[in-house]
Amino acid sequence: MSQSITRSQLIEQIANSQDRLQNEDIKLAVKHSFDYLSQVLSLGERIEIRGFGSFSLHFKKPKTMRNPSSGALMEIPGRNIPHFKPSSIVNKRINGTNSDNFISPDEDSRDSSQH
Repeated sequence: MSQSITRSQLIEQIANSQDRLQNEDIKLAVKHSFDYLSQVLSLGERIEIRGFGSFSLHFKKPKTMRNPSSGALMEIPGRNIPHFKPSSIVNKRINGTNSDNFISPDEDSRDSSQH
């Protein structure tokens, strides 16, 4: 079950489910969406997408570690780590407790809207 989806696969899935949108328009929309999300996060702001989840930054404090090969102490600087918190809807889908309106990655959304 360790399967991932690439950006091009996402674009292809959206294109397959949309008759009115051109593939280049979908590609541009996906690119700009991801670029915008990363830009907002880089400014330290929080992003909330209702029904999907929220993206924020968590700060990891600086710490002192020991180099295992030399035994020397090393200072690890603090840094921001991107964090995603899924919405309750996504949590229910992930845990199998809410299969309403679920569209599998292999399923065409035109077919699922007819149920």
